Amino acid sequence: NVICPGQNFSEIFSASMLNSTIFSNPIAILKKGRLAKIIKCKNEWCKSETDKYKGWVKTDNIWGSIK
Repeated sequence: NVICPGQNFSEIFSASMLNSTIFSNPIAILKKGRLAKIIKCKNEWCKSETDKYKGWVKTDNIWGSIK
């Protein structure tokens, strides 16, 4: 499990980590302090799940153990 860190929000993208960019539309916004479950990580992206949303988030935008 990881937490959205000190910034105000993190974005979850539905596309694979290779197709998501800063210009992609997010499917959800994780507010500061939100808990999410990490499913797997590749490069700078982790597939995560929180409530009814499942998608990819950049590792720079999360805090916690991802190993």
